[in-house]
Amino acid sequence: MQDSDLISAIGSGDALVLLFVTMPLAFATVVGAGLTTPFGEMERTDGFPMARLRATHLVGLLAFSALALGVLGATWTVGNVAGHVLRNFTGYAGLSFMAVRLVDGRLSWSLPFAYAVLAFWLGTTPSGQSAWWAWPRLMPGQEGLVLLPLGLFALELAIVVALGPKDGAGSEE
Repeated sequence: MQDSDLISAIGSGDALVLLFVTMPLAFATVVGAGLTTPFGEMERTDGFPMARLRATHLVGLLAFSALALGVLGATWTVGNVAGHVLRNFTGYAGLSFMAVRLVDGRLSWSLPFAYAVLAFWLGTTPSGQSAWWAWPRLMPGQEGLVLLPLGLFALELAIVVALGPKDGAGSEE
């Protein structure tokens, strides 16, 4: 399967290809948005620790997203689409966690969306292959750069768990 097959398949208007490309991004931004809280001051002063509740919520969102994306990937008959979709989800979720920590949970969609746009528009080398950093462009069967999105996910998850998300609107942090 050639590297340009994904781009030409997207241009064909096939609804499954559009789901295959956009759903990992959508699920990752929902997970990122679920990390933020509009009640920062209340949570800091409350006697009940919210870390366990927040961790349970995050695990539930990640499990539901992985299951839903695995089912979506299993409907595709070409290559290891489930692995591709889950790889993209973990990378986009890592970028979403980074956006939650750097900016705010309400903007958790911005960094993964910007990266996806850049990867699909600028992620080719002069020879027509995917650039080393453009993992969302890789087709099923072109496993290539799997460690970058997985490492990004693990690193940003550890940072969010250790430091917590930024407080939501109206915080004085």
